[in-house]
Formats: sequence, C-alpha cells, structure tokens
Amino acid sequence: MNKVIIVEEADEVYSFLLKSKIKEHRSIANAITRDVGLLRVNFRVGQQIRRILIPNYYKKRYFASTLFRIGLPCYWRLLYTVVGTPEGLSIYILSIIDHKEYDRKFGY
Repeated sequence: MNKVIIVEEADEVYSFLLKSKIKEHRSIANAITRDVGLLRVNFRVGQQIRRILIPNYYKKRYFASTLFRIGLPCYWRLLYTVVGTPEGLSIYILSIIDHKEYDRKFGY
C-alpha cells in the first residue's frame, strides 16, 4: 500500500472544501477523498504530465521530476508526484486547484 501525503498548500484547500456548505465544493472534496483511497492502491490513477510541461513552480518548490493530474468535478485538478523510498512509494499531493489557476500555472 502506498503512503499518501497531502502537503500544506493542498491541505488548506482540501480543508476549505470539506468545511464548505456549497454543493460543488462538497462534490470536489468527496472526489478527492475517493481519489486518495485509489492512490493508496495504484499511483497511476492520474494522467502523467510530460516532463517538459511541468511548471518550474513544482520543480523548484517540490523538486518534482514527475507530475500527475487527476480531473475533479467542476474542472478542478489534483496534482501529485511520486517518490520512491526504501519503505515503498510515497505520493505527495501538491496542489488542488481550479481550472483558472491550473491554466495560469501551466501557462495556457
């Protein structure tokens, strides 16, 4: 079983979505909860982003050499990286962002 770690930046968004009374936010939070469970079993749940397209933000801040994305409801995205450790794989959820922020970070 893989270890899943939600970094502080993503955890703040996840906590906000969980506490929100807005229906769309709750559906996004439920999808994240489901996807974290899937990631524990199989890290290839998401679509791998080509290395040349990984934003410098993730390379510099998290030293991410691989990046995966999972589509969430309402055009939100969950971005994560995978790191091999002696104990097995660790999956770091780096960002939970809406479509507008995703486009901005990836330069679309």
